[in-house]
Amino acid sequence: MVQTTGARSNAKRAEILRRATQVFSRKGFHAAGMREIADGLGMAPGALYYYFESKEDLLYACQMLSLERLQGSAQDIAVRLLPAERKLRQLIHAHLEHVLGEFGGSLAHVEFHGLPEPMLRRVVSKRDEPGHVVV
Repeated sequence: MVQTTGARSNAKRAEILRRATQVFSRKGFHAAGMREIADGLGMAPGALYYYFESKEDLLYACQMLSLERLQGSAQDIAVRLLPAERKLRQLIHAHLEHVLGEFGGSLAHVEFHGLPEPMLRRVVSKRDEPGHVVV
């Protein structure tokens, strides 16, 4: 199957996010550098800026993607015809999976201070969206 330009771009963005979360997890957000992230991908640092404007933009994307995936999982679990206890267990499992998963959603809980105020407000707003999920 041939990937379209948009699909290749999305795949590259996901690869960059995975690498960024590895570096953030190992060094901490403030000690991590765009050059180190780019080097681990075999990219020139300037090429990284084609996909993400800044290191804060990378952290923001990691957090938002993790929240979106968690919300999607919660909605999927909510509509299942299962006892509430099983739904709750599945929701806890999904939460842990997304918090500890490939895009480092746990950074949302540890590195909030790394985001500029407008990005931080959007992440908190996304996190606190009134849910339509009833277990």
